[in-house]
Amino acid sequence: MFVNILIGIIIPWMICIYFFTKEPRLVILLFPVGATIAFLINDLGQVLFWTVTPIHLNPSLSIVPYNIGYFPMLAIIFTYVLIKSSIRPVYLVFLFTIATTGIEFISLMMGKVDYHSGWNIWLTALTYPIGFILCILYIKLSYSYRLLS
Repeated sequence: MFVNILIGIIIPWMICIYFFTKEPRLVILLFPVGATIAFLINDLGQVLFWTVTPIHLNPSLSIVPYNIGYFPMLAIIFTYVLIKSSIRPVYLVFLFTIATTGIEFISLMMGKVDYHSGWNIWLTALTYPIGFILCILYIKLSYSYRLLS
């Protein structure tokens, strides 16, 4: 579980603190959205389609560090790049999907993630764009209510 806490919480939160110094409003808005999306998708998939080690009596416990650190960090970085760069959103979703699926593939090869019930890396690659598209929609909504300028 130490690895989950280190990679899932400590390192991502350090990165989030860096982004907080640059764009505090963005971090305040996106951190809870990233965590909510992560909990939603991972609670639906955990146990049914994938398992994250170490396995506890409550199997969802192993993914909690990622849900409150790694995935919110991804939402923040994705949105920061979306706002600050001239990359079209569709290309950015594609690039981030490739990168995050690659990171998950490494986790799969290292044995941190186990797929079952027919789940595979390609199906995983289909779940990441959902989160990134939800971030885009949330940012558009935030601009329309002038939460971001």
